[in-house]
Amino acid sequence: MTAERTTIFWNQDGFRVVLCARFMAIANNYRARIRVVSFRGRDANGRSAMELMSLEVRAGEPIRIVAEGVEAEKALAALVTLVESRFGGVA
Repeated sequence: MTAERTTIFWNQDGFRVVLCARFMAIANNYRARIRVVSFRGRDANGRSAMELMSLEVRAGEPIRIVAEGVEAEKALAALVTLVESRFGGVA
C-alpha cells in the first residue's frame, strides 16, 4: 500500500539535525518505507538525516511525504502531524 500527502514545511532552518531526529524517530516506529520529496524534485529517505538535510527545504515550501508498506497510512498521518505542528514547536 502507498499513501502520500503534500504539506507545507514551516521551519525557518530547514531539516536541521534536531528536526531530522524527530522525523526519523517517528518514521522508525512504522513498517513502511518513507520518502520525502521537495518541490524542487529532490528525493530523500525519511530515515536518513543526511538525505533529509540535503533537501535544503525552506520555510513555506511544500514537501511531499510518501509512505509505502503495511503501515503506510499510519506512518503518513503521524509524519504529517509532526510537520504541521512545526515539529512540536522546536523551530
